[in-house]
Amino acid sequence: MAAPTAIATAATKQPKICRILFAAQPQLLAPTLQVIHRVIATFLIKQSGLKPRQANTGAVTLIQRFGSAANLNIHLHCLVLDGVYLNCDGAAIFHEAAPPSTDELEAVLLKIITRTMHQLTTWALSSKNRSGPTSPKQTPMAP
Repeated sequence: MAAPTAIATAATKQPKICRILFAAQPQLLAPTLQVIHRVIATFLIKQSGLKPRQANTGAVTLIQRFGSAANLNIHLHCLVLDGVYLNCDGAAIFHEAAPPSTDELEAVLLKIITRTMHQLTTWALSSKNRSGPTSPKQTPMAP
């Protein structure tokens, strides 16, 4: 387990960098959201005592682009179910996940930060070899 101070430092410094990057390269938000949801979904499925192919999770995310002072402040609001759905002969049965401990929450946060930073670093390195602001998986949207 990483030291809590290392997690706190990463969690407070990275969003500032990411907000600027996401403002300049909004096409990176979708792949980043996929990373976040994948980490959380995997954790919830394991907490429920099921295997990934047995269960489905649910989440809704709102991408907010401005703060209360109308300043640029790109951030995500995620509403995630506290369990998983098991498909039993066409009927969805909800299984509540066990409540996470503080250590488990810190581990999920660290995994999200690590994977997101790896993804963005990979994108940055690969974008140096291309012209234009495209991500590895998406092309920019027309204005």
